[in-house]
Amino acid sequence: FYTVICAGPKWVVDIILMVGLLLNTGWWQLTPAPCILQYLHLSNGMQKRGRKPMRTAQLLMASYAFSITMMALTAFWVSDLVPTPAFEEKLSAAVRTAYNLTDADRFLVYGISLDRDPDNNYRSIKSLAFIAFLPTYGAAYSAFFIVIHRS
Repeated sequence: FYTVICAGPKWVVDIILMVGLLLNTGWWQLTPAPCILQYLHLSNGMQKRGRKPMRTAQLLMASYAFSITMMALTAFWVSDLVPTPAFEEKLSAAVRTAYNLTDADRFLVYGISLDRDPDNNYRSIKSLAFIAFLPTYGAAYSAFFIVIHRS
């Protein structure tokens, strides 16, 4: 970050980053929810299968509960995107070189390596993608297809 946010305390900026990343990853996890809601509403709460029509609160709960659960699971992994102090130094040096910044320039760096880096507690974007993001993405869209298939 190279903005006014650099003036705040590091822990506040870290929280802002984590919330922003969680909301960013939440887009694909929340996308199926309105689709499920619309489908359940149009099919009148799956009345075709002999069930009573669902009330609005039930429709909302049935649609969004699973997606919100997937977002909550992702929240456990978002903190991995905040680098360790040693890895932050490597990132800062790379940014200073790439953008020709001086010591007077103030900026914050966040990142994770593609492969497991010992300076960053062996965290990598590959493992994060396969452990946190792809399973929740797959589960969120699977829920949508299961609702359509079962009704």
